Amino acid sequence: MRAHVRLSSIIVVFFVALDQYTKYLVRANLRMRERIEVIPGFFNLTHLENPGAAWGILGDNEYRLVFFTVITLVAFIVLIGYFRQLKPDERTMACALSLIFAGALGNFIDRLSPRHTVTDFLDFYASGAAAPIVRKLIGSAHWPAWNVADGCISVGVTLFIIHILFLENRTPNPEDKDAPAPLTPDAQEASEPAES
Repeated sequence: MRAHVRLSSIIVVFFVALDQYTKYLVRANLRMRERIEVIPGFFNLTHLENPGAAWGILGDNEYRLVFFTVITLVAFIVLIGYFRQLKPDERTMACALSLIFAGALGNFIDRLSPRHTVTDFLDFYASGAAAPIVRKLIGSAHWPAWNVADGCISVGVTLFIIHILFLENRTPNPEDKDAPAPLTPDAQEASEPAES
């Protein structure tokens, strides 16, 4: 548990600081909706302020701040509770929960700011021959802009799913190490008292 706390602290502090610093740079250097082309036809830096969740969900709702605050606090409680149940060797799950926590905290800090909006700036899109294919897959050739916190949540959820599907049942229980090994049939027969 102590090793998980150290690892989690490093991950959360690093990624929340990175998230907030990159958002600060965007707000300080780019006007709203200003775009810098980084990779033509694929990636731009674009300053956007999102009042809602992903894809602008609930962006126009007057109670969105209360809603997002309650949801985020509940998520923090669930994540901490899950974290406290981790076994010493469940590092993948510890990383997953820490990344999700860091991402949620980074965007929560934005929502509590005077703007009450989340700063997005990583703007990916498809062009040319790839555009129709991407449009068929996700309904648009332009993926909604996101930020470091969103990336942390996505990677954390991916690691969480990988752990649940492929690693959880393979993780040995440390308490089982002290349990006696089951006897083989020959050993059981030898251990039975001889009949007189």
